[in-house]
Amino acid sequence: MDISTSALPLVQFEAAYTIADMGMQLYLGNQVVDYLSFDLDTTLEIHFGVRQKIEGIGRLDFSYAGSALPTDVWKDPYLVDEPRGDTERTSKGIHLAWDEMFATPLEFEFSSREIEIDDERSGENDALGLSPVEQRLLRCTGRSNRVDLHYDWKINERHRLVPGIGYVDYDLDGDAMAEDGLILQMKYLYTLNRWRFVSKIFYHDLESDEVNPIYNDVREVETLGGSVTAFYSRPFGLQNWTANASISYYNGDSNIDFYDSTFGLVSVGMLYRFD
Repeated sequence: MDISTSALPLVQFEAAYTIADMGMQLYLGNQVVDYLSFDLDTTLEIHFGVRQKIEGIGRLDFSYAGSALPTDVWKDPYLVDEPRGDTERTSKGIHLAWDEMFATPLEFEFSSREIEIDDERSGENDALGLSPVEQRLLRCTGRSNRVDLHYDWKINERHRLVPGIGYVDYDLDGDAMAEDGLILQMKYLYTLNRWRFVSKIFYHDLESDEVNPIYNDVREVETLGGSVTAFYSRPFGLQNWTANASISYYNGDSNIDFYDSTFGLVSVGMLYRFD
């Protein structure tokens, strides 16, 4: 099992312009919690969008999302006993959210993204002996679609519980890498004076479309992960500042050992809000 440790600098921001008379807000930025899910499609992504509140309908949020920076991935992850070359992975697409649906605690989200890899060569090394048709089964370019439904249960002024259920479909060019399945998640929020705690746990159960030509099996992956984040406003008396610290864990267990993965993340940061 390969184990590596690295530092990941992140810049989180949002700039917004509000048109109060229309209940509309234009914005550009990303979200603080995105990187805690270890999702390549949201970790370093910038959204340009509009939020619109409609009385009796709810709050609609539509944005175009694209990679702020490309992510380095292996050209051929199945290459062994020699150095692997890397290439860049990017994504772009749309995101739609509908909060407070018809004045209820229901929240709906939908996203669709195109995934591009500059120079993918999965399965092309001669040692595997795969035909061109078999190599195409391993392609990781394509499109991902995801839909989520949440219920924002405000228990009282301090406690909130947000259960959710969803479905994700990785409609990739390689049928052995294409997969879809169920998503379950639970978020708990607690507020006390200047402290705010956000904890999240999620579970994914995905299955591929076709037999993997290397391992002669259909890939199945169960993923369990979670995070706990603490926010503390006005640290050391600093107005408009919020300190934050997080710890996260992600474990993907596959019936094909090659695809097993485990990640851990510890982060600290400071947020500043302009009045």
